[in-house]
Amino acid sequence: MPEDAFEDIDVLPERIVIPEKIEKAEKDIVAGNLFATQEAKEKLIKWLK
Repeated sequence: MPEDAFEDIDVLPERIVIPEKIEKAEKDIVAGNLFATQEAKEKLIKWLK
């Protein structure tokens, strides 16, 4: 088996998960489930403490 085949196997989960996350994000946007910039900054400040 070629050595670079293992690299493909390693990125396979990312190739599956990323499109799923993008699809969920697009649905959230359409549904109005999002934060204003200031609201997001405030949440990040709390999470990073």
